[in-house]
Amino acid sequence: MWPVYLSLLATIISITGLTLIAYQEHDHEQPRTLSELAAAQDHLLRRFRIILWVCGTLFAIVMYGYVVPHSTLPPLVFIAWTMVIVGELLVSFLPAREKTRRSHEISAQCMALGMGTSAFLFLADLRGAYLVMGMSIAFAMALLAGATMLNPRRFIFYELPFLYLSHASIVVMALSLNFH
Repeated sequence: MWPVYLSLLATIISITGLTLIAYQEHDHEQPRTLSELAAAQDHLLRRFRIILWVCGTLFAIVMYGYVVPHSTLPPLVFIAWTMVIVGELLVSFLPAREKTRRSHEISAQCMALGMGTSAFLFLADLRGAYLVMGMSIAFAMALLAGATMLNPRRFIFYELPFLYLSHASIVVMALSLNFH
C-alpha cells in the first residue's frame, strides 16, 4: 500500500499548494500561467519549487520503485516518466521570466507530454473499474491539453486540472497494481 499512500500524499500537497498560489495570485484582467504567477515573486517561486521538488520526489519513488517494475510496458513508462521528472526539475530551475521563459515553456511542454503519455500507457495495465477511471482521466487530460491551445488566456484553468488528473492517474495505477 505504500505506493498508494505516497502518491496520495504527493497529490494532496500538490493540489493544496498549487491551488493556493493560483487562488491568491490569479488576476482576471491579466491571466497568467501558474509558472508565471510563481515567478512574479521570489517567495512564491521558492514555494513553487519546494512543491515541485517534494511532490516530484514522492511521485518518482512511486513510479520508479513500484509502477515501472510492475508495468507491462516498463521501458515506455520509464521513458514517459523520465520526461515528466526531468521536465519538472527544469521547470523549477528555469523560472517563467524574461531570459528563461522559452526554456521554461519547452520544459513544461515536455513534462506535460510525459504526463499525458504516462496516463495513456497506464491503460495497458488497468482492468475493470480502474480501466474506466484511467480512460476517463487520460481522455480528460487530452481534452484539457487541447483546450490550452484554443484559449491561452484561460490557460491556468486547464493547466491545474491537467496536473491534478495526472496525479490521479498515478493514484489509480498504484491502486490497481496494489490490488491486482
